[in-house]
Amino acid sequence: MNQPALHVRVQERVTVANIGSILPTFRALPPVDYSEEPGITEESYDADSWVSLKNARENFSPELGGPEGFDRWVISSMMINPTEAYGTHNTITKIWQKFTSTFQVSMGLIRFAPIFPDYVREFLKSSIEDGISYVEARINFLFKCALDFADIDNTLILHQGIWWAKMGKRISHIANGSSCSIEF
Repeated sequence: MNQPALHVRVQERVTVANIGSILPTFRALPPVDYSEEPGITEESYDADSWVSLKNARENFSPELGGPEGFDRWVISSMMINPTEAYGTHNTITKIWQKFTSTFQVSMGLIRFAPIFPDYVREFLKSSIEDGISYVEARINFLFKCALDFADIDNTLILHQGIWWAKMGKRISHIANGSSCSIEF
């Protein structure tokens, strides 16, 4: 929640009836586009309008669990649980649809430059905590740019090429502080 640029939108207001089927879309917006819209569970929510992540979380309906319910909903949209794997998504087509949707949801979060190193750091930390001693990460560097905003004039910057090399060094530094080795 310490990234005010992050916003979320949904195709329709999130309710008890549709929370299991509505997927959030995340995007970092420049300060001139920041939204003060109410939450995505409010009756006044306009479908597909951007709401700051902070407002969306703070105003998530108590009926859906409040801020903690928001966290559960977002996390569940980026993972496959056993009920889905063996019950509701028990065909190849359904499980692949769920699998690909997890990447679509997470893309707007992890492709935001200030979040990417923390994302990789948490991946490495959780691997260590799970007792994994060797990780061959398949981090997707295929996309051509990462989003960030300049501090000076709030313009969108598309980081390419050299940015990935610098980010690799930064992540390596973070990882080495956790007693692990990483190569790029």
